[in-house]
Amino acid sequence: MIVVAVAYWLWPYAGAYELAEAAAMHDAEALTQRINAPALKRSLARQIVSAYLKKSGRADKMGGWQRSLATSVGATLADPYLNQLLAPDALATLLAQGRIGQITIENRTVAIDRSVPTLQSIYAAHFIHVLFSSYFDGLASFRFSVPTERQGGEQDYGIHLRLSGLTWRLSGIDLPDDVLDRIASDAIAAEKRPSKEGT
Repeated sequence: MIVVAVAYWLWPYAGAYELAEAAAMHDAEALTQRINAPALKRSLARQIVSAYLKKSGRADKMGGWQRSLATSVGATLADPYLNQLLAPDALATLLAQGRIGQITIENRTVAIDRSVPTLQSIYAAHFIHVLFSSYFDGLASFRFSVPTERQGGEQDYGIHLRLSGLTWRLSGIDLPDDVLDRIASDAIAAEKRPSKEGT
């Protein structure tokens, strides 16, 4: 029984390794098979919309259920950013090289240029931290917690895998606060731009 429990606990690590290998090789087919695209998109959209509501000050004017509703239905706000963040090459670069580059929407550029831990770092520099900080957040879902630097200290960078059939698939990435802040700032500036141009 103990052997089975240990094997099940280690299973997501094997899934993360396979995902890391696919990303490192820029193997689009293998990468696609190891990503739960709808879940990953929902995860990032919720974070972007939540950051936007907080940055714009609208979150303070809403009740809990209103914020939840706005986060759910406001995904169209995040779509232009998600289209680029989730492009196959961009996602492979994020997972394998730990780089989030600039985002170009229409005629404006969001300069992010942020380094985050790679999937390989789970087994290398941060293995001990990951081993003691990562956990199952459901019977078929696992969160890897990897430390990443930010202004004023460290922040855990979360990588979520969900079991689908016999394959652990990427279902969420917890973007660093500063990345979300830059995206939220750009969304707010984009809202204001038409009114300025019309005056």
